[in-house]
Amino acid sequence: MRFYFVPIAAFCYVLLRTILPARIHPLAKALFALAAFLPAGRRFYQGAVLDGTVLPEAPAFVFGLLAFLCACLVFFFLLSLVRDAGLLLAALARRLGAARSAEACGDDPEGARFDRPETASLRSQGLFSGFRRLSGQLDIVLLFVSVFLAVVCVDRGCAVPGVHRVEVELPARHAALDGLKVVQLSDLHLSAMTREGWLESVVDRAMEERPDLIVLTGDLADGPASRRAADLAGLSALKAPLGVYAVTGNHEYHRDWPALRQAMPAGVRWLCNEHVVLEGPGGRFALAGIPDSTASRGGDPRPDPAKALAGLPQGMPVILLSHRPKAAVKAAKLGAAVQLSGHTHGAQLFFAGPFVAGSNGGFVRGLYRVGGLALYVSTGCAQWAGFAARLFVPTEIAVLEFRCRQDGVPDPAAPPRP
Repeated sequence: MRFYFVPIAAFCYVLLRTILPARIHPLAKALFALAAFLPAGRRFYQGAVLDGTVLPEAPAFVFGLLAFLCACLVFFFLLSLVRDAGLLLAALARRLGAARSAEACGDDPEGARFDRPETASLRSQGLFSGFRRLSGQLDIVLLFVSVFLAVVCVDRGCAVPGVHRVEVELPARHAALDGLKVVQLSDLHLSAMTREGWLESVVDRAMEERPDLIVLTGDLADGPASRRAADLAGLSALKAPLGVYAVTGNHEYHRDWPALRQAMPAGVRWLCNEHVVLEGPGGRFALAGIPDSTASRGGDPRPDPAKALAGLPQGMPVILLSHRPKAAVKAAKLGAAVQLSGHTHGAQLFFAGPFVAGSNGGFVRGLYRVGGLALYVSTGCAQWAGFAARLFVPTEIAVLEFRCRQDGVPDPAAPPRP
């Protein structure tokens, strides 16, 4: 819910700070206010108007328009904050400079120092003299910059993701994972906004890597299962020697999860607090998976890493699939070797990492070490249509290759398995 506060706050700030004070025709003000409200108030009207609770099923152009307007609003809001902070600092500096100039004239007759042109003007106009005038002139510039950023960033966000190769070094005790090649597809968010041929291109790029194993780490589709069945069918082209496995994300539970599960191709196996033992290039290892923490909405059990790993032989390396990265702390205590996650989209905007980290255990994107566990958080293949922009945080098809140390350095003892 807190993420819906951002566009509401942006709308209120832009409305009060820019739209209402603007010296333009009232009709133009109303149009600008409507354009800002459409993405900001989406949470409140979409259920009744667009047949949806979180993500409506609407024509692609509606998705595209809302995504563009939302990006414009957010970028204009952020740029306005920077502008206003700069103008405020400039006004304070001007005030301070004038005060110091007046103090330097202390030997003048009483009151003479305030007769100086610069200080008299400052006194009559106040601290924010010129502030409103200059900020109004900058509004047009900020609007054009926001539109440009929105067009570029939404287009980049909807593009086919590139391949991002990551080499993951593991302790020698996980030698069974040595040489294993895994393709991770996370946060596909298939919806009416997904461009034609997009999924086919993603699948082709994934298959070109010739992975040993393919994993899907949640948030595969948005919207009713009846509309997504044809989209999800494209996942049937994913093939790997060790199989294709998936876990649920929070978006799987926004609609009719049982129907969505039935729409998935038979070749994709879901893991729900369970594991399978696979024979990799270096030996036998376990692949485990847990559902999202919102699983109870769809009738699934809550995530239980201990149950997912229960019964495995001591010392067998485990790769855990979890949509949310913050499960890594518990997975490390249980002795898992690797966790693959998504959910964060890498924060989408390069400066938003600290805000996203707070609700995700401090993990945003890339490779982390949590005790003896290697955690990889994918930036995702796409994003939900509510905010589809990406700024210096590209989408990705993650290709992970595992290498085990052979340097003779003793490994820390693995924690006992439940």
